[in-house]
Amino acid sequence: MLTLFNVEQTKYVGGNDARYVYIDIVWGVESVDRERLNRWQPDDRGDAIFDTSFDLSTAAAQEHVAQTCELMRTADCAADGCMDGTAKLARPDGVHCFIDDWRTWHRGNVCGSCADDPEGVLGGMTCAAVMATGSTCTTDLSNVGLASSPGTLLSSLCRETCEECTDADTAACEADVAYPSGADFLPSITAFRDEPVHNRRYGTNIGIIEGQLKYVSLRLKSTMQHNQPSSITTTLWDYMEDFMEKRNANAPAGVKTGYHCDGGVFTWMFTQKGLVDNVFSGLAICFPAAFIVLLLATHNLYLALCAITTVAGIVGCVLGVCKFYMDWGLGVAESIAAVIVIGFSVDFTVHLAHMYVESESETRGYRMSDSARTMGVTVLMGACTTMGAGTMLWMCTLTFFTKFAVLICSTIMFSLTAALFFFMPLIAICGPEGTQGDVRYWIGLKKEDDTEVASGGDGTATTDNPTFQGEENNPEQAT
Repeated sequence: MLTLFNVEQTKYVGGNDARYVYIDIVWGVESVDRERLNRWQPDDRGDAIFDTSFDLSTAAAQEHVAQTCELMRTADCAADGCMDGTAKLARPDGVHCFIDDWRTWHRGNVCGSCADDPEGVLGGMTCAAVMATGSTCTTDLSNVGLASSPGTLLSSLCRETCEECTDADTAACEADVAYPSGADFLPSITAFRDEPVHNRRYGTNIGIIEGQLKYVSLRLKSTMQHNQPSSITTTLWDYMEDFMEKRNANAPAGVKTGYHCDGGVFTWMFTQKGLVDNVFSGLAICFPAAFIVLLLATHNLYLALCAITTVAGIVGCVLGVCKFYMDWGLGVAESIAAVIVIGFSVDFTVHLAHMYVESESETRGYRMSDSARTMGVTVLMGACTTMGAGTMLWMCTLTFFTKFAVLICSTIMFSLTAALFFFMPLIAICGPEGTQGDVRYWIGLKKEDDTEVASGGDGTATTDNPTFQGEENNPEQAT
Protein backbone atom coordinates (compact mmCIF):
# COMPACT_ATOMS: atom_id res chain seq x y z
CA MET A 1 0.00 0.00 0.00
CA LEU A 2 2.75 2.45 0.96
CA THR A 3 4.74 1.60 -2.15
CA LEU A 4 1.66 2.21 -4.32
CA PHE A 5 1.04 5.52 -2.54
CA ASN A 6 4.59 6.68 -3.28
CA VAL A 7 4.24 5.64 -6.92
CA GLU A 8 0.93 7.44 -7.31
CA GLN A 9 2.47 10.63 -5.95
CA THR A 10 4.79 10.78 -8.95
CA LYS A 11 2.10 10.32 -11.60
CA TYR A 12 0.46 13.72 -11.42
CA VAL A 13 1.97 17.09 -12.15
CA GLY A 14 1.87 19.51 -9.22
CA GLY A 15 3.41 22.80 -8.29
CA ASN A 16 6.72 23.10 -6.55
CA ASP A 17 5.00 23.74 -3.21
CA ALA A 18 3.16 20.41 -3.42
CA ARG A 19 6.40 18.73 -2.30
CA TYR A 20 6.34 20.32 1.15
CA VAL A 21 4.78 19.00 4.35
CA TYR A 22 1.89 20.79 6.06
CA ILE A 23 1.83 21.06 9.85
CA ASP A 24 -1.17 22.03 11.98
CA ILE A 25 -1.16 23.76 15.37
CA VAL A 26 -4.26 22.76 17.33
CA TRP A 27 -5.99 24.03 20.46
CA GLY A 28 -9.09 22.48 21.98
CA VAL A 29 -8.75 18.76 21.15
CA GLU A 30 -7.47 16.69 24.06
CA SER A 31 -7.49 13.16 22.64
CA VAL A 32 -9.63 10.61 20.81
CA ASP A 33 -11.96 8.06 22.36
CA ARG A 34 -11.36 4.82 20.44
CA GLU A 35 -13.44 2.53 22.64
CA ARG A 36 -15.95 1.82 19.91
CA LEU A 37 -13.37 1.87 17.10
CA ASN A 38 -13.90 -0.79 14.45
CA ARG A 39 -10.65 -1.60 12.68
CA TRP A 40 -12.61 -2.82 9.66
CA GLN A 41 -14.18 0.62 9.16
CA PRO A 42 -11.20 2.92 8.61
CA ASP A 43 -13.38 6.00 8.05
CA ASP A 44 -14.44 5.89 11.70
CA ARG A 45 -11.47 6.89 13.84
CA GLY A 46 -13.36 7.32 17.09
CA ASP A 47 -14.82 10.31 18.92
CA ALA A 48 -12.91 13.49 19.65
CA ILE A 49 -12.48 14.40 23.31
CA PHE A 50 -12.42 18.18 23.56
CA ASP A 51 -10.38 20.17 26.04
CA THR A 52 -12.80 21.74 28.52
CA SER A 53 -10.21 24.38 29.46
CA PHE A 54 -10.02 25.76 25.91
CA ASP A 55 -11.33 29.33 25.66
CA LEU A 56 -10.50 31.74 22.83
CA SER A 57 -12.98 34.42 23.86
CA THR A 58 -10.46 36.44 25.86
CA ALA A 59 -8.33 39.15 24.27
CA ALA A 60 -5.18 37.57 25.72
CA ALA A 61 -5.94 34.17 24.17
CA GLN A 62 -6.65 35.75 20.78
CA GLU A 63 -3.41 37.70 20.91
CA HIS A 64 -1.48 34.54 21.81
CA VAL A 65 -2.83 32.77 18.72
CA ALA A 66 -2.04 35.81 16.54
CA GLN A 67 1.51 35.94 17.90
CA THR A 68 1.92 32.23 17.18
CA CYS A 69 1.00 32.94 13.55
CA GLU A 70 3.61 35.67 13.31
CA LEU A 71 6.27 33.51 14.95
CA MET A 72 5.61 30.71 12.48
CA ARG A 73 6.08 33.14 9.59
CA THR A 74 9.38 34.50 10.86
CA ALA A 75 10.88 31.57 12.83
CA ASP A 76 14.42 30.57 11.87
CA CYS A 77 15.07 26.86 11.61
CA ALA A 78 18.50 25.24 11.46
CA ALA A 79 17.18 21.66 11.71
CA ASP A 80 17.97 19.24 8.91
CA GLY A 81 14.24 19.00 8.24
CA CYS A 82 14.13 22.68 7.20
CA MET A 83 15.56 21.99 3.80
CA ASP A 84 14.49 24.56 1.19
CA GLY A 85 17.60 26.70 1.66
CA THR A 86 15.87 29.60 3.44
CA ALA A 87 16.65 28.37 6.97
CA LYS A 88 13.04 29.16 7.87
CA LEU A 89 10.31 27.04 9.40
CA ALA A 90 7.57 28.04 6.94
CA ARG A 91 7.51 28.54 3.21
CA PRO A 92 6.84 32.10 1.93
CA ASP A 93 3.11 32.84 2.34
CA GLY A 94 2.81 29.37 3.79
CA VAL A 95 0.99 30.23 7.05
CA HIS A 96 -2.82 30.03 6.97
CA CYS A 97 -4.02 32.00 9.98
CA PHE A 98 -7.74 32.47 10.53
CA ILE A 99 -7.23 34.91 13.40
CA ASP A 100 -5.53 37.45 11.10
CA ASP A 101 -8.24 37.25 8.45
CA TRP A 102 -10.96 37.43 11.10
CA ARG A 103 -9.45 40.62 12.47
CA THR A 104 -9.17 42.11 8.97
CA TRP A 105 -12.79 41.16 8.30
CA HIS A 106 -13.92 42.74 11.56
CA ARG A 107 -11.99 45.95 10.90
CA GLY A 108 -13.58 46.18 7.47
CA ASN A 109 -17.03 45.83 8.97
CA VAL A 110 -16.35 48.57 11.52
CA CYS A 111 -14.31 51.04 9.46
CA GLY A 112 -15.37 50.32 5.92
CA SER A 113 -12.98 50.68 3.01
CA CYS A 114 -11.73 53.56 0.93
CA ALA A 115 -11.04 51.36 -2.07
CA ASP A 116 -13.04 51.87 -5.27
CA ASP A 117 -15.92 49.43 -5.80
CA PRO A 118 -15.20 47.13 -2.82
CA GLU A 119 -18.28 45.03 -3.64
CA GLY A 120 -17.37 44.50 -7.30
CA VAL A 121 -20.67 45.92 -8.58
CA LEU A 122 -19.11 48.09 -11.30
CA GLY A 123 -18.06 45.08 -13.32
CA GLY A 124 -14.41 45.95 -13.74
CA MET A 125 -14.87 49.70 -14.25
CA THR A 126 -13.27 52.09 -11.80
CA CYS A 127 -15.22 54.77 -10.02
CA ALA A 128 -13.22 57.41 -11.89
CA ALA A 129 -14.28 55.89 -15.22
CA VAL A 130 -17.93 55.91 -14.22
CA MET A 131 -17.75 59.52 -13.03
CA ALA A 132 -15.96 60.49 -16.25
CA THR A 133 -19.19 59.68 -18.09
CA GLY A 134 -20.85 62.55 -16.24
CA SER A 135 -22.12 60.65 -13.22
CA THR A 136 -21.74 62.10 -9.76
CA CYS A 137 -21.43 60.66 -6.31
CA THR A 138 -25.18 61.02 -5.87
CA THR A 139 -26.05 59.32 -9.17
CA ASP A 140 -28.19 56.21 -8.85
CA LEU A 141 -26.45 53.23 -10.45
CA SER A 142 -29.56 52.46 -12.48
CA ASN A 143 -29.11 55.76 -14.25
CA VAL A 144 -25.75 54.73 -15.68
CA GLY A 145 -26.86 51.34 -16.93
CA LEU A 146 -25.39 49.33 -14.03
CA ALA A 147 -28.58 47.89 -12.63
CA SER A 148 -26.89 45.04 -10.78
CA SER A 149 -27.45 47.05 -7.64
CA PRO A 150 -30.38 49.35 -8.45
CA GLY A 151 -31.06 52.19 -6.09
CA THR A 152 -27.45 52.26 -4.90
CA LEU A 153 -25.61 55.57 -5.09
CA LEU A 154 -22.10 55.76 -6.41
CA SER A 155 -21.06 57.33 -3.12
CA SER A 156 -21.71 54.04 -1.33
CA LEU A 157 -19.28 52.23 -3.64
CA CYS A 158 -16.76 54.93 -4.56
CA ARG A 159 -15.92 56.15 -1.10
CA GLU A 160 -12.44 57.46 -1.77
CA THR A 161 -13.34 58.99 -5.15
CA CYS A 162 -16.39 60.63 -3.67
CA GLU A 163 -14.29 61.83 -0.74
CA GLU A 164 -16.41 60.11 1.85
CA CYS A 165 -13.29 58.83 3.53
CA THR A 166 -9.53 58.78 3.13
CA ASP A 167 -6.88 56.16 3.75
CA ALA A 168 -5.80 58.12 6.80
CA ASP A 169 -9.34 58.01 8.18
CA THR A 170 -9.47 54.24 7.68
CA ALA A 171 -6.08 53.72 9.32
CA ALA A 172 -7.08 55.83 12.31
CA CYS A 173 -10.31 53.89 12.67
CA GLU A 174 -8.60 50.51 12.44
CA ALA A 175 -6.04 51.51 15.05
CA ASP A 176 -8.82 52.05 17.57
CA VAL A 177 -10.83 48.93 16.75
CA ALA A 178 -11.54 46.63 19.69
CA TYR A 179 -11.93 43.04 18.64
CA PRO A 180 -14.92 41.12 20.01
CA SER A 181 -14.29 39.19 23.21
CA GLY A 182 -16.34 37.53 25.88
CA ALA A 183 -19.93 36.93 24.85
CA ASP A 184 -19.46 38.94 21.63
CA PHE A 185 -16.68 36.70 20.31
CA LEU A 186 -18.67 33.59 19.37
CA PRO A 187 -21.29 35.41 17.21
CA SER A 188 -18.51 37.30 15.43
CA ILE A 189 -16.28 34.28 14.68
CA THR A 190 -19.37 32.28 13.64
CA ALA A 191 -20.44 34.99 11.17
CA PHE A 192 -16.91 35.11 9.78
CA ARG A 193 -16.76 31.32 9.35
CA ASP A 194 -20.19 31.13 7.73
CA GLU A 195 -19.27 33.45 4.87
CA PRO A 196 -18.60 31.20 1.84
CA VAL A 197 -15.20 32.64 1.01
CA HIS A 198 -13.98 32.12 4.57
CA ASN A 199 -15.73 28.79 5.05
CA ARG A 200 -13.89 27.30 2.09
CA ARG A 201 -10.56 28.25 3.59
CA TYR A 202 -11.15 27.97 7.32
CA GLY A 203 -14.19 25.73 7.64
CA THR A 204 -12.13 22.93 9.20
CA ASN A 205 -9.84 25.28 11.15
CA ILE A 206 -12.65 26.85 13.18
CA GLY A 207 -14.45 24.01 14.92
CA ILE A 208 -17.93 25.24 15.82
CA ILE A 209 -19.96 22.26 16.97
CA GLU A 210 -23.50 22.53 18.32
CA GLY A 211 -23.14 26.30 18.56
CA GLN A 212 -19.91 26.19 20.58
CA LEU A 213 -16.31 26.82 19.56
CA LYS A 214 -14.68 23.49 20.40
CA TYR A 215 -11.29 23.86 18.73
CA VAL A 216 -9.21 25.98 16.37
CA SER A 217 -6.13 25.21 14.30
CA LEU A 218 -3.49 27.01 12.28
CA ARG A 219 -1.77 25.53 9.25
CA LEU A 220 1.73 26.15 7.99
CA LYS A 221 3.52 24.82 4.96
CA SER A 222 6.88 23.74 6.32
CA THR A 223 10.16 23.78 4.43
CA MET A 224 10.55 19.98 4.70
CA GLN A 225 9.77 17.92 1.62
CA HIS A 226 7.82 14.68 1.60
CA ASN A 227 9.38 11.19 1.64
CA GLN A 228 12.27 11.97 3.95
CA PRO A 229 13.93 9.32 6.15
CA SER A 230 13.09 9.33 9.82
CA SER A 231 16.51 10.78 10.67
CA ILE A 232 15.51 13.97 8.80
CA THR A 233 11.87 14.03 9.88
CA THR A 234 12.85 13.62 13.52
CA THR A 235 14.76 16.91 13.48
CA LEU A 236 11.65 18.85 12.44
CA TRP A 237 9.56 16.93 14.98
CA ASP A 238 11.97 17.91 17.75
CA TYR A 239 11.93 21.52 16.55
CA MET A 240 8.13 21.65 16.65
CA GLU A 241 8.05 19.98 20.06
CA ASP A 242 10.37 22.66 21.42
CA PHE A 243 8.42 25.41 19.65
CA MET A 244 5.09 24.35 21.18
CA GLU A 245 6.61 23.74 24.60
CA LYS A 246 7.80 27.35 24.68
CA ARG A 247 4.49 28.69 23.37
CA ASN A 248 2.46 26.75 25.95
CA ALA A 249 4.76 27.87 28.77
CA ASN A 250 3.94 31.52 28.01
CA ALA A 251 0.30 31.00 27.04
CA PRO A 252 -2.62 32.62 28.90
CA ALA A 253 -5.45 30.57 30.35
CA GLY A 254 -7.58 28.89 27.73
CA VAL A 255 -4.80 28.15 25.22
CA LYS A 256 -2.15 26.38 27.31
CA THR A 257 -2.56 22.96 25.69
CA GLY A 258 -1.65 23.59 22.06
CA TYR A 259 0.13 20.88 20.12
CA HIS A 260 1.30 20.20 16.59
CA CYS A 261 0.33 17.44 14.19
CA ASP A 262 0.38 16.72 10.48
CA GLY A 263 -1.35 14.63 7.84
CA GLY A 264 0.72 11.51 8.47
CA VAL A 265 4.41 12.37 7.99
CA PHE A 266 5.20 12.32 11.70
CA THR A 267 3.05 9.21 12.17
CA TRP A 268 5.04 7.48 9.45
CA MET A 269 8.23 8.68 11.14
CA PHE A 270 7.34 6.69 14.27
CA THR A 271 6.35 3.74 12.08
CA GLN A 272 9.74 3.91 10.37
CA LYS A 273 11.47 3.89 13.73
CA GLY A 274 9.37 0.92 14.79
CA LEU A 275 10.24 -0.96 11.61
CA VAL A 276 13.95 -0.30 12.03
CA ASP A 277 13.80 -1.29 15.69
CA ASN A 278 11.91 -4.43 14.68
CA VAL A 279 14.61 -5.38 12.18
CA PHE A 280 17.46 -4.95 14.63
CA SER A 281 15.54 -6.62 17.44
CA GLY A 282 14.72 -9.52 15.14
CA LEU A 283 18.32 -9.83 14.03
CA ALA A 284 19.51 -9.63 17.63
CA ILE A 285 17.21 -12.53 18.54
CA CYS A 286 17.39 -14.67 15.41
CA PHE A 287 21.13 -14.65 14.82
CA PRO A 288 21.95 -15.95 18.33
CA ALA A 289 19.09 -18.44 18.00
CA ALA A 290 20.42 -19.63 14.64
CA PHE A 291 23.91 -19.92 16.09
CA ILE A 292 22.59 -22.05 18.97
CA VAL A 293 20.74 -24.31 16.50
CA LEU A 294 23.90 -24.71 14.45
CA LEU A 295 25.92 -25.44 17.58
CA LEU A 296 23.43 -28.06 18.75
CA ALA A 297 23.29 -29.66 15.30
CA THR A 298 27.06 -29.84 14.82
CA HIS A 299 28.35 -29.90 18.42
CA ASN A 300 31.26 -27.91 17.04
CA LEU A 301 31.99 -24.26 17.81
CA TYR A 302 34.29 -23.70 14.82
CA LEU A 303 31.81 -25.17 12.38
CA ALA A 304 28.95 -23.18 13.86
CA LEU A 305 30.98 -19.97 13.46
CA CYS A 306 31.68 -20.78 9.80
CA ALA A 307 27.99 -21.49 9.24
CA ILE A 308 26.70 -18.33 10.96
CA THR A 309 29.18 -16.26 8.94
CA THR A 310 27.68 -17.76 5.79
CA VAL A 311 24.17 -16.98 7.00
CA ALA A 312 25.12 -13.36 7.72
CA GLY A 313 26.43 -13.00 4.18
CA ILE A 314 23.21 -14.41 2.73
CA VAL A 315 21.05 -12.00 4.73
CA GLY A 316 23.22 -9.08 3.66
CA CYS A 317 22.94 -10.05 -0.01
CA VAL A 318 19.16 -10.41 0.11
CA LEU A 319 18.66 -7.06 1.84
CA GLY A 320 21.09 -5.51 -0.63
CA VAL A 321 18.94 -6.75 -3.52
CA CYS A 322 15.87 -5.20 -1.88
CA LYS A 323 17.54 -1.81 -1.52
CA PHE A 324 19.90 -1.38 -4.46
CA TYR A 325 18.28 -3.53 -7.14
CA MET A 326 14.56 -3.38 -6.31
CA ASP A 327 14.84 0.11 -4.73
CA TRP A 328 12.49 -0.81 -1.87
CA GLY A 329 12.30 1.25 1.28
CA LEU A 330 12.10 -0.39 4.67
CA GLY A 331 8.40 -1.19 4.85
CA VAL A 332 6.35 -3.75 6.72
CA ALA A 333 7.13 -6.58 4.30
CA GLU A 334 10.84 -5.80 4.27
CA SER A 335 11.12 -5.63 8.05
CA ILE A 336 9.39 -9.01 8.39
CA ALA A 337 11.50 -10.49 5.62
CA ALA A 338 14.75 -9.37 7.23
CA VAL A 339 13.98 -11.76 10.09
CA ILE A 340 12.44 -14.57 8.06
CA VAL A 341 15.42 -14.62 5.71
CA ILE A 342 17.63 -15.86 8.55
CA GLY A 343 15.52 -19.00 8.88
CA PHE A 344 15.66 -19.68 5.12
CA SER A 345 19.40 -19.02 5.06
CA VAL A 346 20.24 -21.53 7.80
CA ASP A 347 18.53 -24.48 6.12
CA PHE A 348 21.07 -25.61 3.50
CA THR A 349 24.12 -24.68 5.55
CA VAL A 350 23.04 -26.63 8.61
CA HIS A 351 22.44 -29.80 6.56
CA LEU A 352 25.88 -29.64 5.01
CA ALA A 353 27.49 -28.81 8.36
CA HIS A 354 25.71 -31.72 10.03
CA MET A 355 26.96 -34.17 7.40
CA TYR A 356 30.47 -32.78 7.79
CA VAL A 357 30.38 -33.66 11.49
CA GLU A 358 28.86 -37.08 10.89
CA SER A 359 31.48 -38.02 8.32
CA GLU A 360 33.76 -40.87 9.43
CA SER A 361 36.68 -39.38 7.50
CA GLU A 362 39.47 -37.90 9.52
CA THR A 363 40.56 -34.91 7.45
CA ARG A 364 38.65 -31.78 6.51
CA GLY A 365 39.01 -32.35 2.77
CA TYR A 366 37.37 -35.77 2.81
CA ARG A 367 34.77 -34.73 5.35
CA MET A 368 33.75 -31.89 3.05
CA SER A 369 33.58 -34.38 0.15
CA ASP A 370 31.40 -36.71 2.20
CA SER A 371 29.10 -33.86 3.12
CA ALA A 372 28.74 -32.72 -0.48
CA ARG A 373 28.20 -36.27 -1.75
CA THR A 374 25.65 -37.11 0.96
CA MET A 375 23.61 -33.89 1.07
CA GLY A 376 24.50 -32.01 -2.13
CA VAL A 377 21.69 -33.43 -4.27
CA THR A 378 19.20 -33.16 -1.41
CA VAL A 379 20.08 -29.51 -0.86
CA LEU A 380 19.85 -28.77 -4.58
CA MET A 381 16.43 -30.41 -4.91
CA GLY A 382 15.20 -28.63 -1.79
CA ALA A 383 16.25 -25.33 -3.33
CA CYS A 384 14.39 -26.13 -6.55
CA THR A 385 11.14 -27.03 -4.80
CA THR A 386 11.22 -24.01 -2.49
CA MET A 387 12.06 -21.62 -5.31
CA GLY A 388 9.33 -23.18 -7.42
CA ALA A 389 6.82 -22.53 -4.65
CA GLY A 390 8.07 -18.96 -4.35
CA THR A 391 7.62 -18.24 -8.05
CA MET A 392 3.91 -18.99 -7.71
CA LEU A 393 3.56 -15.83 -5.63
CA TRP A 394 4.49 -13.73 -8.67
CA MET A 395 1.03 -14.48 -10.09
CA CYS A 396 -0.62 -12.73 -7.12
CA THR A 397 -2.08 -9.24 -7.40
CA LEU A 398 -1.26 -7.92 -3.95
CA THR A 399 2.14 -6.25 -3.70
CA PHE A 400 2.84 -7.98 -0.39
CA PHE A 401 2.87 -11.40 -2.05
CA THR A 402 4.86 -10.37 -5.11
CA LYS A 403 7.46 -8.90 -2.76
CA PHE A 404 7.67 -12.18 -0.90
CA ALA A 405 8.17 -13.96 -4.22
CA VAL A 406 11.28 -11.86 -4.77
CA LEU A 407 12.42 -12.38 -1.19
CA ILE A 408 11.94 -16.16 -1.19
CA CYS A 409 13.56 -16.73 -4.58
CA SER A 410 16.51 -14.43 -3.90
CA THR A 411 17.04 -15.98 -0.45
CA ILE A 412 17.04 -19.52 -1.85
CA MET A 413 19.37 -18.51 -4.68
CA PHE A 414 21.86 -16.84 -2.36
CA SER A 415 21.53 -19.62 0.23
CA LEU A 416 22.27 -22.33 -2.29
CA THR A 417 25.16 -20.39 -3.84
CA ALA A 418 26.70 -19.51 -0.48
CA ALA A 419 26.27 -23.02 0.93
CA LEU A 420 27.89 -24.76 -2.03
CA PHE A 421 30.46 -22.20 -3.18
CA PHE A 422 31.39 -20.39 0.03
CA PHE A 423 30.66 -22.59 3.02
CA MET A 424 31.96 -25.80 1.46
CA PRO A 425 35.29 -24.31 0.31
CA LEU A 426 35.58 -22.56 3.67
CA ILE A 427 35.33 -25.76 5.67
CA ALA A 428 37.59 -27.55 3.18
CA ILE A 429 40.25 -24.94 3.98
CA CYS A 430 39.74 -24.35 7.70
CA GLY A 431 37.10 -26.78 8.88
CA PRO A 432 37.67 -28.51 12.23
CA GLU A 433 39.48 -31.83 12.42
CA GLY A 434 39.57 -34.32 15.24
CA THR A 435 38.47 -32.65 18.46
CA GLN A 436 38.97 -29.10 17.21
CA GLY A 437 36.00 -27.01 18.36
CA ASP A 438 34.14 -30.10 19.63
CA VAL A 439 31.96 -28.92 22.51
CA ARG A 440 31.33 -32.48 23.70
CA TYR A 441 35.07 -33.00 24.10
CA TRP A 442 35.42 -29.73 26.03
CA ILE A 443 32.74 -30.65 28.54
CA GLY A 444 33.91 -34.24 28.92
CA LEU A 445 31.13 -36.03 27.05
CA LYS A 446 33.55 -37.30 24.45
CA LYS A 447 37.06 -38.68 24.81
CA GLU A 448 39.93 -37.67 22.61
CA ASP A 449 40.51 -41.32 21.66
CA ASP A 450 37.17 -41.35 19.86
CA THR A 451 38.36 -38.80 17.31
CA GLU A 452 42.13 -38.87 17.26
CA VAL A 453 43.79 -39.14 13.88
CA ALA A 454 46.47 -41.62 12.94
CA SER A 455 49.32 -39.25 13.72
CA GLY A 456 48.75 -39.45 17.46
CA GLY A 457 46.45 -38.03 20.10
CA ASP A 458 46.63 -34.34 19.35
CA GLY A 459 43.63 -34.31 17.03
CA THR A 460 45.61 -33.03 14.02
CA ALA A 461 46.75 -34.66 10.80
CA THR A 462 50.38 -35.13 9.86
CA THR A 463 50.38 -35.27 6.07
CA ASP A 464 51.66 -32.47 3.90
CA ASN A 465 48.48 -31.86 1.91
CA PRO A 466 46.59 -29.09 3.81
CA THR A 467 43.22 -29.81 2.26
CA PHE A 468 42.88 -33.46 1.29
CA GLN A 469 44.94 -34.90 4.09
CA GLY A 470 45.06 -38.44 5.36
CA GLU A 471 44.92 -40.55 2.24
CA GLU A 472 47.49 -42.90 3.78
CA ASN A 473 45.37 -42.96 6.95
CA ASN A 474 42.19 -43.77 5.05
CA PRO A 475 43.03 -46.46 2.49
CA GLU A 476 39.45 -46.98 1.38
CA GLN A 477 38.95 -43.32 0.43
CA ALA A 478 42.43 -43.10 -1.06
CA THR A 479 41.56 -46.00 -3.33
